[in-house]
Amino acid sequence: MPTINFTGLSTGIDSAAIIDQLVELERAPAKLLEQRVSDLRSQLSIVGDLVSKLQGLRDAVKQLDTASEVRAYSATSSNEDRVSITSASPTAAGTYNIRVDALAAAETSGSTAFASKDPGVVGTGSVTIAVGSNPGVTVNYDATDSLDDIAARINDQVDGVRASVLYDGSNYRLLVSSEDTGTANALTFTESGSALGFSELVAARDAQFSINGVTVTRSSNTVADVIDGVTFELRGVTPATEGDTVVDVDFDVDATRDRVQEFVDAYNAVANLISGQLSYNGVQRGRDTLFGDSTLRQLQAALGATVTTGYAHGSGTTSLGLLGIELTETGALQIDAAKFDKAVADDPTALDHLFAGDGGDGVAAVLDGLVDDYTRAGDGMLIAKQDSINSRIDAFDSQIERIEDRASRLGDRLSRQFSQLEALSSTLQTQSSYLAALALG
Repeated sequence: MPTINFTGLSTGIDSAAIIDQLVELERAPAKLLEQRVSDLRSQLSIVGDLVSKLQGLRDAVKQLDTASEVRAYSATSSNEDRVSITSASPTAAGTYNIRVDALAAAETSGSTAFASKDPGVVGTGSVTIAVGSNPGVTVNYDATDSLDDIAARINDQVDGVRASVLYDGSNYRLLVSSEDTGTANALTFTESGSALGFSELVAARDAQFSINGVTVTRSSNTVADVIDGVTFELRGVTPATEGDTVVDVDFDVDATRDRVQEFVDAYNAVANLISGQLSYNGVQRGRDTLFGDSTLRQLQAALGATVTTGYAHGSGTTSLGLLGIELTETGALQIDAAKFDKAVADDPTALDHLFAGDGGDGVAAVLDGLVDDYTRAGDGMLIAKQDSINSRIDAFDSQIERIEDRASRLGDRLSRQFSQLEALSSTLQTQSSYLAALALG
């Protein structure tokens, strides 16, 4: 059962209210510290967000730290019916004349014709199927098996082939096809017992084509190792009366600008966060922000210097501004598309040297090093700030715990003292009543 205290019955003093007020006075410093801890946790969250955005900036610049990554190229085919581009991330421009002489094919072999596909149509026997130079796999069957049963067993036991039953309107055939094209995946059948009588229907064949006059043979119609960074599909043989298919790999200004925009977006995420913390608009900033923080000011200055300085380019220098990547009043970057497009079209190597460097560090390497200075585990400047804030929170939490303990002990002590006072008052009142009664005696 809960304990019920009736205070002030003898003295008329509301001791509970007095105790509560005194305990709250004792706890007052803890409330101030709790607010400070709340402010520090807000700062810690801001620092963590900044670290995350800096790491995002590092990821973005790492996509631009080599010349082959800075510029984007696109590939087009003059005749998609002969050669189609399936994926392209080339690293250099070029023109390729392609003539398709033969398409790769996968072998298909079929059994003899059967009037039915029902159980018993074949009898008992086995077929060993080998794909290319791989060891053969033996599939057994008997008079209880239908053609569908044998096909299912081949599919289950033999890797690299597909088996099915074909009905041509009069008879049934068991077909087995290689899953991959090319002569290296030709099929070999060895039969015993009641034979299925496999024979070749479509021969395995390699693709053959010429590119800029050089004859090339591949096992697949999908070719990914001839033009650097380009995968294309051979789709049709070039007739003798038709010209070559031309695959052009050209510098893609729009795609290049998109790559740089990803860097700009990552940079602005950092710059806007810092600017938002350090800017003053006439309203007093709370202690839960990093307003006036020296580490942020130092980082802001370093970032600004990195994106406004010149970088080696041939016998001179280049800069973000010269290429249309401009610094705004808020410290963010923006791309002047027209200026950027003209600058990189006129001198694409300037973009390479700006980000990847020309005999020295470019923007990518400088920013990567700067981010490392601030986010490196152990001694990065922002990591050290996080550690410092956490240490202060721990210290304040310890102080709060001691104050709460002291206030609790004060409350207990006052409760005992007021209880003793009530008991003494009650005794005195009893004695007074007794003496008064004797006097009236």
